[in-house]
Parts: sequence; structure tokens; C-alpha cells
Amino acid sequence: MKKNVNQSNVWCSDSNKKIPVLGIFLLGLLYSDLCDIIPRVNKRMFSMPAQQSDSVKYTNMFKAYGAFWRRGFTEWAGTASRSEYWWTYLVNFLLGAVALFVYFFFAVLGVAVDSEGVIIFGLVLVLVPAVLYWIVTLVPGISLIVRRLHDAGLSSWFMVLYGVGIFFHLFGWMIVGISPWTAGFGVFLWFISFCIDITFFVFSLLPTKVEDNPYHKFNK
Repeated sequence: MKKNVNQSNVWCSDSNKKIPVLGIFLLGLLYSDLCDIIPRVNKRMFSMPAQQSDSVKYTNMFKAYGAFWRRGFTEWAGTASRSEYWWTYLVNFLLGAVALFVYFFFAVLGVAVDSEGVIIFGLVLVLVPAVLYWIVTLVPGISLIVRRLHDAGLSSWFMVLYGVGIFFHLFGWMIVGISPWTAGFGVFLWFISFCIDITFFVFSLLPTKVEDNPYHKFNK
């Protein structure tokens, strides 16, 4: 009997280590979409119209980028205005442009001095911080998209469609070189992923839904 208990504990310990990231992602969606579920249980609680606009309109790029970090880990159920969304993406674009410039500089320098070591050094110098930055900004980046959807009055469950687009894009790269048939199917998956990207681009341009937007209640 004692042996069975120990085996059970070991199984539980192993299973805890195998919790997929998708589960954490879905829990985040459940939390952020809580205000969609509650009104069905208690409509009176959310029957009052929201304030005219609770989403901060930023005119300063640095303040918007600061809000990206300040709100990105805790305010999944809130909203993000178009200015907060696009200022943040402009900062990320500029950082990416700087990284490409640094790599291009070392690549040209390596060709000029005929040294592969210089080129590899430039690649590592850019790639390592870029990967670390991507990891650190993954959660607040998803949060920003979720809050932009909320600001437009849309459910955060559209993020499932966003995840499908990413999966189709990556899976298409994996199968495109196997055979002519899989190449055609991979291109088809890329097309679907592109359509999803266009859809979310349109979502990001939608104005703030002012009236009867329950998501404004969750802004801090």
C-alpha cells in the first residue's frame, strides 16, 4: 500500500512538470474574459453603461511603452487604446531596426576584413538579446493584444484564432520542403495565416467602443 502511494506521488510530480503552456494561455483567456461570463449570471450588475471612455489616449511614445510594461502582466481584463497599442509597436519596430543595423555593420565589417569571426560575433551580439527580449515581452505582448480587443468591444477568445494563425505559419514552414504536395498545402496554410493577420490588423485599427463596454471596469 505504501508503495502504491509513492508511485502515485511520483506520477503526480511528473505530470506537474508536463503542464503545457497552452493550459496557462487558456487560463489567461478565461481570466481576461471573465466579464463576458459574469453578465450572463447577473445581467443587472453590468446593465449600467460604462464611462464614456476609460482607455488612456497616449500622445507620448515613452509613456505608452511604460504602460506596456506596467499593465502587461496584471491587467489582462482591461483595455488598451489604439495609441497605447501602436506606440508600443513603434518602439518595438525601432528596437528591431537598431538590431538589424548593428548586425549589418558587423556583417559589412567582417566582409571587409575577411573574417567570419566578426560576422558571427555580430550575429551573437544581436541574436541573444533579441531572443531574451522576445521571451520577456511575450506575456505583456499577448496582454496588449487582448486589451486592444477589449477596447474595441471584442472578446479575448479571438486570441484562439490568433494562435491558430501562428501554428499554421510554423507548420507550413515545416512541411513546405518535404514534397510538392506538402509544399502546396504549406502555401495554403500560409495564406490562411496571412488572412488571420489581416483580420487582427483590422481589429487593431477599430476605435474604442465607448458605450456599454464592460471591459472598461477592469482598468486600474
